Amino acid sequence: MNKAFSKELYNQFNTPAIQAGIELCQQFGYTLKDQSEQYTHDIILSKNNKDIKFEVEVTSKWLDTEFPYQIVHVPFRKLKNKSHYYLRFNSTYTRCLTAPMNIIKQGKVITSSNAYMKNETFLGIPPNHFASYKKVNNQWVKELV
Repeated sequence: MNKAFSKELYNQFNTPAIQAGIELCQQFGYTLKDQSEQYTHDIILSKNNKDIKFEVEVTSKWLDTEFPYQIVHVPFRKLKNKSHYYLRFNSTYTRCLTAPMNIIKQGKVITSSNAYMKNETFLGIPPNHFASYKKVNNQWVKELV
């Protein structure tokens, strides 16, 4: 079971996450092509004349530390997502986990209770399946895991 869409949470996190995703990717040579968010992706960036779709999300309880959980919970509905990459930001937009969407879609189906509902369905992926980035002096730096 999945939690119902929350316009309040969407309004709080979506635009800053998209902006952080664009900033991170532009630093590594991507150019913005389209940010008119679709159900199947959040942004399209281009690199080497190839369009690449990204999905961005935020873990609201993740502050400015290493990822504090043993499993990254990705909403089960992301199985339908058409993005190439998944970006998960902390709540201060200073840390990010990234993974190809095909890795995300291989996650183990799990249920977990959280602040929003009991027994929500997720794809569970260990953090070591992600690349980790940290913002240092206003620049994104890849961390060694």
